[in-house]
Amino acid sequence: MSYNQDKEEFIKYLQFQKHYSINTVESYQRSLNEFIDFLKSESISHFNDVKYTNIRGYLTYLNEKKLSKNSINNRISCLRSFYKYLVKEELAENNPMILVENIKTTKRNPDFLFPEEMVDLLDVLKQKMIWEFVIKRC
Repeated sequence: MSYNQDKEEFIKYLQFQKHYSINTVESYQRSLNEFIDFLKSESISHFNDVKYTNIRGYLTYLNEKKLSKNSINNRISCLRSFYKYLVKEELAENNPMILVENIKTTKRNPDFLFPEEMVDLLDVLKQKMIWEFVIKRC
């Protein structure tokens, strides 16, 4: 099969067997198109010819494009699912994604108020409620 045939079969699988959302399917499709373009630039003619080193090169390419860690992790997730599918369907003999791990992302601290800020906020709300009550009574 060609790149596009394998990709289209996978997309149908995501839609009709896995029941992924339209947005997820479209995201996977864009990710696979980008991956295919990379493979073509590397003169790799079939998904079965991809090795771990090619995947590392692709991840380097994504990093050089200044993609966020979350975006790169989305690409990794897509390719991991895709190669799992290809192996299961016997469209590829090996899975070069087995050794690939997600990139560690920094966790954002939640926004919060200090206790004295909370007291100030409640005081303002209390004042506002009092004024609204007074205005309604007048």
